[in-house]
Amino acid sequence: MGLREYLAEREKYVGFVMNAFDTLCKENDVVIVEGSGTPTELYLQQDDLLNWGLASKMNIPVLLTGDYARGGVFAQLLGTIGLLEPEEKRLVKGMVINRFHGDADLLAPGFAEVEKRAGVPILGRLPMLRDPMLREGSLTEHLYREMNTAPAGQVDLAVIRLPHMSSYTDFTMLSSVNGASVRYVDSTENMGDPDLVFLPDTKNVMQDLTWLRETGMETEILKCRERGKAIFGICGGYQMLGLSVRDPEFVQEGGDKRGLGLLPMETYLSDNRIRTSVSGHVCRLEKTLEPLSGMSVEGFFIRMGQTVPMEEDMDPVSQYQNVDTGELLLDGAQRDNVYGTFLQGFFDKKETAESLVKLLAAKKGVSLNGQNTSTRESREQEYDHLADLLREHLNTEELHRIMKEGVR
Repeated sequence: MGLREYLAEREKYVGFVMNAFDTLCKENDVVIVEGSGTPTELYLQQDDLLNWGLASKMNIPVLLTGDYARGGVFAQLLGTIGLLEPEEKRLVKGMVINRFHGDADLLAPGFAEVEKRAGVPILGRLPMLRDPMLREGSLTEHLYREMNTAPAGQVDLAVIRLPHMSSYTDFTMLSSVNGASVRYVDSTENMGDPDLVFLPDTKNVMQDLTWLRETGMETEILKCRERGKAIFGICGGYQMLGLSVRDPEFVQEGGDKRGLGLLPMETYLSDNRIRTSVSGHVCRLEKTLEPLSGMSVEGFFIRMGQTVPMEEDMDPVSQYQNVDTGELLLDGAQRDNVYGTFLQGFFDKKETAESLVKLLAAKKGVSLNGQNTSTRESREQEYDHLADLLREHLNTEELHRIMKEGVR
């Protein structure tokens, strides 16, 4: 949905949001409202809904968070508060400094001055995490490991780390399977000779196609294809595998871009973005991934614009049922060891992820031993670790008081 379309129907959407918020409040003891983007876009404030619009309407207490690692955190906090209207500023009950890695004692006078000028307390300084933590839609430290091959005896899964890559959790389950090495690759030097190459979803197909070309990563992917390795594209990555991507409505940058040419498909970008919860099964696959045929899959069908086949005999990758409407639909395309899907979460099921790793291990001639850790167990461990850090570095007593008393 474009901004103009949203503004034209704003009141209708406000009603939907308020009804959803009321329902959540009735069903839960605590509701956390996450803002979106910067909270002080002056030209949008009068029509804002995602930040102060909702907070003001529902009288929600606000915590303002600054990112120390980006630099200028004091200016971030004070600059934001300085741009707020009085009725917005009264909602701010505390500030939090995230990704802190400085000398707290040395910076203590600065913290005190910020509190004095802002008129609200700093409730904590959350440390920069050096270990991999689950963060939806953002990079974690382990993505930056520079590896050009998997450890001996493991299946080598290379995820192309696109500049605008999104939905990192598509590979969480695969990372937890015993014998799988998931590498995030952004240079030709680190490409190596993976057993399978993933082209992940991206927030900007046009720019990332250019990046693939300019960095030589396109050539590396095509070389893997020539060596008989499987290539698997997800959402925007799937669109990049086609013949071309056209942007007539200037959704991203306008114009046309040549795709990788591995699937006879053409994509036309538009503001028409579809996101649907689906469940279904894998269709009959050929070549390397044939053992996955018939396995159950579920997740979100996400597509921006239209991707259309240029040949009549294209085989789909999966068949899904819309969870809400019951509608059956075919998804994706495959040809000569190249596969593409619009399903985010294709490998989220343990059985599917394990089967992929096992079939690649068999093809590679390696034996998989040991126990794998499930995604649920991995996430629980990560959340427990994060909760311990929050308790240690946040003034939880004051936080509980704010939640209990709200805005007075």
